[in-house]
Amino acid sequence: MVENASSLNSGDINIENLNDFYVTVKEASRIFKVSKRKIYYLIEKNRVKYKRLECIYVLYQDLAKLFGKCVVIYVRESRNEKKLLNEQILDCIRFSINRGWYIVDIIKHVCAYDLTDRHREKLIELITSRSFDILLATRSDRFTRDSYAFRLLYELCKQNGIEIWTVHEGFIDEDRLEGVLLNLEESFW
Repeated sequence: MVENASSLNSGDINIENLNDFYVTVKEASRIFKVSKRKIYYLIEKNRVKYKRLECIYVLYQDLAKLFGKCVVIYVRESRNEKKLLNEQILDCIRFSINRGWYIVDIIKHVCAYDLTDRHREKLIELITSRSFDILLATRSDRFTRDSYAFRLLYELCKQNGIEIWTVHEGFIDEDRLEGVLLNLEESFW
């Protein structure tokens, strides 16, 4: 049980761990921008799970399903980048929780560069299924370091009504896309 996202710590973090992530009613009210009264009403009607300790804690994922956008987290570790996958996951989970997003899936991608491997195929399948609203990574180069491949990913997401976000760059829209592509090209060479 965690009172706020900043107190999350490393370990083997996955989607199942979020089913044990509780926040206070006050924190839930701030995250989801709903009144405490509304949250207490949902508790009373058994629409959200809760625990009573020194105060009342509510299950984050239950509230996120009701009020948040659905997000898929994508993490990748390459041979050149040794930031641990769990650190990337943790950063993305904190980012999502602070925005009240419901985490649908976490895709872990280890040491791969091409668009044909099973992790990227799973990502493409998820995007075309339109089962989520936001695709999130820590940085744009976690999706791919190839600017052409990133443009393809961006266009695929756009066609399917999915927003691309990163923890460090924020929402990637048409205005930010060219800057992201330029950074990818510069970092590639």
